[in-house]
Amino acid sequence: MNTYRSSSVMPYSRALKFNLATRQIYIPIDNAGPITFQYGCSPITYYFNQPGIWQISFTDSWNNIAKVQRLGNLPENVIYFQNIANSPTHDVAVDDVTSHKTIINQGYSNEIVVTVANQGTFSETFSVTAYTDTKEISLSKSSA
Repeated sequence: MNTYRSSSVMPYSRALKFNLATRQIYIPIDNAGPITFQYGCSPITYYFNQPGIWQISFTDSWNNIAKVQRLGNLPENVIYFQNIANSPTHDVAVDDVTSHKTIINQGYSNEIVVTVANQGTFSETFSVTAYTDTKEISLSKSSA
């Protein structure tokens, strides 16, 4: 689990620091592992291979990481706080689609079962629509 420091002898590492002009962040990493950044519309995950103070440079849109550089070790005698809050996410997923038949001739019917799950942290309202080529298939029953 990654943690964020409360203080430091290094001026850029007093916690998470943004530099909007250069599209950079400085972040203390206490444990190796992935961190997902959510700026703009697309989450970006980066795996940090060791603890330390890291500088992450982003592209102009903030949607891609341009460069990652480890600046040094974490200072000694620093109190760490665990980041236990998960970021809220929108994540509606199709878990499974099953059909009893692999070929359905015109005029015949088939049951298609679609399993959909809300794997995010927000309540979601959504609909499921099935198509054959570009034509919408009539749904007789759906539930979520």
